[in-house]
Amino acid sequence: MPRLFLERTLLFSFCIHGIAMLTMVFFLLAGLPGGPNDGAARMAYVAHMPWLWRLGWFTWQLTALSDLLISLALLRIRWRLMALLNVLLVVAGMIPDQMGQVLWMTQGVALAQYGTLTLYNQFEATVFLWIGVFGGGFYTLAAVGWTWCFATEKAWRWSRNLTIYSLLLWSLFAFLSVNPLLPSFLQLSSLWIAAGNALGFILLLTWLALAAETVMRAARPDQEVGRYAPGIIPAPISSV
Repeated sequence: MPRLFLERTLLFSFCIHGIAMLTMVFFLLAGLPGGPNDGAARMAYVAHMPWLWRLGWFTWQLTALSDLLISLALLRIRWRLMALLNVLLVVAGMIPDQMGQVLWMTQGVALAQYGTLTLYNQFEATVFLWIGVFGGGFYTLAAVGWTWCFATEKAWRWSRNLTIYSLLLWSLFAFLSVNPLLPSFLQLSSLWIAAGNALGFILLLTWLALAAETVMRAARPDQEVGRYAPGIIPAPISSV
């Protein structure tokens, strides 16, 4: 069933984003701008921990797959024009995002092991731009489209509070994506961008959980008896 497929993709996206956030902390942060290390230390980490570096990026490649699956699941239900646009936006984001990640796992490791900091810094700035700005920007636009689909399906009872939450969340991601392209006096440091992304992905987990619950509750309304009946805690028996 199309709706069951959507439920599963939302749950998969929730789980893989949670896993990817853990790998970001333990496997990727030491080699990323905005992390605890300077340029030379980041290059040394990538050079000496190439398989941890690749494993960390692999989980984020799965998050991109989950974004595509959500768009395809919505396309299978209805909203043909908007859902098709969502698919195209995710694919447009995957191209620079996945190219940047693959290059960082291959050519980036080779450059780090070669040991020329100037060349590696130039490479790092380029692929970080592909992943964070172009990839992140298109993913954010697709997420706005997801919200439109959820909000216009009356059977799902998408609340106004969820719409407001969504708009605030996507606005945060949009600002972080375009910030490196703004005039220099408006640009945040890489540390602040990293902190903003960390907050954004934590809020994204909440959004995915709420979206999944909304879809599942619509398909499983409360009943008077049976497995979908609201649980009632019995009153304690008073002792005489």
